[in-house]
Amino acid sequence: RRDGRRWIEMRPVLTCNWLQAQENTADTTHTYYLHGHMMQQRGLASASGDYYRRPIASYDFSLCEWGIEKRLLYGGDAPEEEVRPPLIFPNILRIIQGRTETQHWRVPIDDANTRLMVVLFAPNATGADEPLQATVPLEYMADDKGPDGEYSLDTFNSQDRMAWETQGTVYDRTQEYLGASDA
Repeated sequence: RRDGRRWIEMRPVLTCNWLQAQENTADTTHTYYLHGHMMQQRGLASASGDYYRRPIASYDFSLCEWGIEKRLLYGGDAPEEEVRPPLIFPNILRIIQGRTETQHWRVPIDDANTRLMVVLFAPNATGADEPLQATVPLEYMADDKGPDGEYSLDTFNSQDRMAWETQGTVYDRTQEYLGASDA
């Protein structure tokens, strides 16, 4: 596309195995609990949080050409079927955030650390083509943990990071209790 701008964000290094981030992404119900419910509990008004706090009537997964596509059927006052962009194997998530399209790459540094790179595209308001950017800006994002090492939990990124890292650097899957959404 040529109707907008591109940029790259390098997020703080995750102190966990890359698979923990990837597995969390495939968990369809985590958006309700980790994002929608947590935003409400913390008193953080958010259109995104409200969107994900709706009751989930059902969900399903299907294989697509590149990986897994997730479907949710929301109930309640605003019923809707949502088809989420694919989880691309082995380590990519394509996701839309409002009008901005993103791709997240979870790249192993070693068994206990992961580099998270996000490529973003935001369309302009007019839909008209723009000259291609000569260079794509690269921004190193500040660490969102406080000086005490606590997670801020006021953004989806911080909430996800907390869920990934607090499992330990490499989660012992022999101790795991799988639920229906882990199918």
